[in-house]
Amino acid sequence: MQVYLDRLMIKYKDVTEKQFSDVLTKISSKQIFLPNTPIRSEHGTSVRDYHRVIHIGYGEGAVYIGWKHNSEKEKDSYDMKVDFNPSKFENNELQKDSYEKVFETVFHTLNAVLKSNKRVVYGMDIAFDIERHMSDIVSYSKTGKQQDRHKGTVYYGNRNKDGYLKIYDKKKELYNHFKRMIEEENLTRIEYSWRDSDGVVVDEIRKSPPFSIDESYTFSIFNLNNVKGALKACLICYSNGTMDMKEFPRRTKESIKKALEEMDHLAVDPILQDCWLSILENIKNYTRL
Repeated sequence: MQVYLDRLMIKYKDVTEKQFSDVLTKISSKQIFLPNTPIRSEHGTSVRDYHRVIHIGYGEGAVYIGWKHNSEKEKDSYDMKVDFNPSKFENNELQKDSYEKVFETVFHTLNAVLKSNKRVVYGMDIAFDIERHMSDIVSYSKTGKQQDRHKGTVYYGNRNKDGYLKIYDKKKELYNHFKRMIEEENLTRIEYSWRDSDGVVVDEIRKSPPFSIDESYTFSIFNLNNVKGALKACLICYSNGTMDMKEFPRRTKESIKKALEEMDHLAVDPILQDCWLSILENIKNYTRL
């Protein structure tokens, strides 16, 4: 199983307009060294937007910087967010200029100009790639989140919210969207989103993740060998999305969960823990001077 830091959201605190302008000027001045990486700035006009925005790159490897959310009241300084996908940003097949050059242009500049500003991590997405068919993995929420399905993808919760979970056929997605063929016969991806509005100071992130996925979700390796009768039919209906858990009577729902509990499980917390120190070091790499 492969584990990826699939999104990282960093917030620099109390950034003044002059500091933001310095960041923009210094990054823009290095455009000559990144001929294939567009750098553009714009003003957000919606109340949902940031007042000043910088886009570096494009597609999956892009970096988004936003300063002063338009919903904030006037003051001397504002939070500035940096949002990107490290696993894609570090991929030289996606970066038209080398990853190292783009990294130096963006993150060396940010951390030099904002060296005195507090920085926190307030969100990340973790992705697990499993070499099994998606139908082999049957999930349910332990916290009551409703399961939704769309075009074969399983969702729990609201996008960009804490605890959001998404399960889909990664092999199919790579081919349909990018025309990329992979060697693996099957590849299923589980994506989990962690969000904390206050954020965690980077140097205070512990040697274990600040969240548990297994406390919120169960991932059963679907096996009907020991299940018979009506319960077997109910499990099939739940596993393929014909019926949602809430549609079953209470006792049937309890029987389904019990049957899934008795199957072998895919526990993702220990897998993430094994990779965590490497992920943590990578996070610190983006925020250190």
